[in-house]
Amino acid sequence: MDLFHEMQHTSLQPNRITLLGVLLACNHVGLVNEGYSYFNQARLKDPNMLKPEHYACMVDLLSRSGHFQEGGRFIHDLPFDPGIGFWKSLLGGCQIHSNMELGELAATKILALDPGDVSSYVMLSNAHFGCWEMAEHVDDQTRDEGERDEKGPRV
Repeated sequence: MDLFHEMQHTSLQPNRITLLGVLLACNHVGLVNEGYSYFNQARLKDPNMLKPEHYACMVDLLSRSGHFQEGGRFIHDLPFDPGIGFWKSLLGGCQIHSNMELGELAATKILALDPGDVSSYVMLSNAHFGCWEMAEHVDDQTRDEGERDEKGPRV
């Protein structure tokens, strides 16, 4: 982050890769305010620098740190449709902080985008949420997938 600041005060300006590195650093050490600051500086100074990976990093930072309301608002306000990775980042934070309600929403969004991806429900059940219905759903879906593999696709 010090190098990023030095770059800003020289003729060598940070690019989107440098910004992503700084956001990832903030993410991994839980510097929410700093991450927001770097993101917002880029958004105001050069919005074209921001790519989906920058937004995804912010969602991950917010969800890992337990700022679910902000993370949800961040996803809602995206200038594009969030992909499965955004919802998985949110789900990962829900797993860390045992936020079952939002975790179920994220898992539902993941399954809507990719019906074959049952990893979201596995993540929820691994978080010891005690969702027996969810575990049964995963078992049923996994069993159905196995039957399709043996018999061919369902019509």
